[in-house]
Amino acid sequence: MSMIPQSSSSSRTAMAGFVMDMLPLLGENGRILSIAPGCRAVTGILDGKPFVWSRDAGMICLVPPERYYGMGRFLSDDGRVMAGFVTINRERYPIDNSVAWTRPGFLWKRGEGTHGMLEHGIVDVEWFGLSADGRVALGYGKEPIPGAPAADAPWEEQERFANTPEGKAARSRGNLDHRSFWFSVRDRRQPGEIPGFEYPQFLPERVLSRDGKKVLLRKSNSTFILDLRTGERRELTFGGAVPLSGLPVQEKNLVRAGDPKNPLFRWGKSKYMTGVRSQHRLIPESFLGEEAPDSPMHRDWLVKETFFCVPNFDASFFACYVTLKSRENNSNWVNHARSRFHLNVIVRLDDEGNGIPIDDDYGSGGPWGIDISDDGKTVLYMKSNEVWIWNEDFRLPGRTVPDPVRLVDYLEAAGLVVPFERSVTQAVMSPDGRCFYGELAREGSEAPFPWEVFLACMGKVPPPDWEKAE
Repeated sequence: MSMIPQSSSSSRTAMAGFVMDMLPLLGENGRILSIAPGCRAVTGILDGKPFVWSRDAGMICLVPPERYYGMGRFLSDDGRVMAGFVTINRERYPIDNSVAWTRPGFLWKRGEGTHGMLEHGIVDVEWFGLSADGRVALGYGKEPIPGAPAADAPWEEQERFANTPEGKAARSRGNLDHRSFWFSVRDRRQPGEIPGFEYPQFLPERVLSRDGKKVLLRKSNSTFILDLRTGERRELTFGGAVPLSGLPVQEKNLVRAGDPKNPLFRWGKSKYMTGVRSQHRLIPESFLGEEAPDSPMHRDWLVKETFFCVPNFDASFFACYVTLKSRENNSNWVNHARSRFHLNVIVRLDDEGNGIPIDDDYGSGGPWGIDISDDGKTVLYMKSNEVWIWNEDFRLPGRTVPDPVRLVDYLEAAGLVVPFERSVTQAVMSPDGRCFYGELAREGSEAPFPWEVFLACMGKVPPPDWEKAE
């Protein structure tokens, strides 16, 4: 590994924290992918290498094998443990009709080096969480089938293996040359398989609770909390209702209008507001008589699915997307995505199903990219190609209930001077909900790089102090 010396860099500071231009440090292709609480450490990619910067150890860059580049994906709170991966640089080394496993995953611990999942026969690893203490990691990978021909082997060789008992068993699992599975790793020891997960494209980037004890398991239309110690599994509910798993619709699949347990009980818009101000949001109890007649709170809703759920530190709160369907004049449940009787809502749920709605898509295509702070009070998400944030304790002027705002506006409200006017299109939040790495929108025909990137922290947090090596 190589070391990069520490030095100072330009930043804009305030009593409330700092906003720092990260382009001089990260360069044209650098990116931060995880921030420890209080900005004690960060990890990501720098000059094609996975890196970890921490206040007590400075900058450490890991040198990937030749032909590869890599990045750190998750980080322990003290910056001593990182989960990352390396992958073949296809721009410099195009595919030459050979097949290679292109994404070896690894766990790195300061003072002990890297521990590769290839040591356990696991390849093409994607990480989906690391506990705050760095002891538990959750991943998805592939295990090559012993004796199976390479994926680019002649058809006759593959056909011969497919007719063997080993080949038939492999084929029954979906692939002739490998099998995919989920696993957890404790203290960088032998991984343990976790059955029952769906493919990772149906999941957010993090599904492991940061205490390392629970994961969120998606099955059909539902999301379940799986206790890694006991194996107990429990379904997440929306206002006590479970997603529809099969016809006919039952009472357990419905949230009723006027029911205080329904998270949409106060979700609507004032009948006196028009234009952008007429968007759905929480209505204070004192104004419940002034909501528009077509507000979602006036309808019974069928819970169709819960998806893209992310747990907080101990899986007591969850940021989730929920798809709902309603109907008109007792007709069939409306399923058209652009109908006013179809609603995708982002909501903060607790472990008893109580929820606070944060935002919805009004039938025009849902938001994505979501995270929740350890205390469950802050939710970060993407909507209409911009990063938004919701904080349970944050109030806009004249409002008595929490509303989501653009991340830029949230930082300015916290007293930070944000030295740019473009929208934030990508962001990473620290687990304490106080630090943010962001990437700004490009304009017109600008090249993909360099991106304008920044790091911002609220509170009495000094900016990171390092200098990019020449």
